[in-house]
Amino acid sequence: MEKILIIEDEEHLRENLDLLLTDEGYHVVTAENGEEGIQCLVQEPFDLVITDIMMGNVSGFAVMDYIVTHTLDTLVIFITGYASTDSAITALRKGVYDYIAKPFDIDMLLIAVKRALEKVRLQREIKTYMQELEQRVADRTKELEETNSRLNSSLEELRARSNRRGTNS
Repeated sequence: MEKILIIEDEEHLRENLDLLLTDEGYHVVTAENGEEGIQCLVQEPFDLVITDIMMGNVSGFAVMDYIVTHTLDTLVIFITGYASTDSAITALRKGVYDYIAKPFDIDMLLIAVKRALEKVRLQREIKTYMQELEQRVADRTKELEETNSRLNSSLEELRARSNRRGTNS
């Protein structure tokens, strides 16, 4: 089950998002500010973080900075009542997955969440595939090295026999 962390200082919105996403089948954890959100991220991994930008002492940008340096596999959706071109550009440069202005359409948010979680799923599949591929390459390399070693030993034996025959003649 996908895990989503909602960091939102507006209690009513936080509770509504919790209910909405829980009803959609996601495991949801909520935090009422950036500090609490980062504490949640320290304690357990999340697939997706939905965070407000403007919150008390620790902003959504600070949460994003923490995620970029500590939990690279976690995607972030910013929601904000203070949407501006500058904050959107800054958010995208920092690696935010999506940027949604309040008030937002619930369907638009659900689509963004589904797309983000699909990306997380695909990234995990690629990572797993790459690990399996690397293991196969390592196994095959070991087999080839062992075969090469046996061939070199056989070649040395043939040379030794040939040299013994040459000296016996």
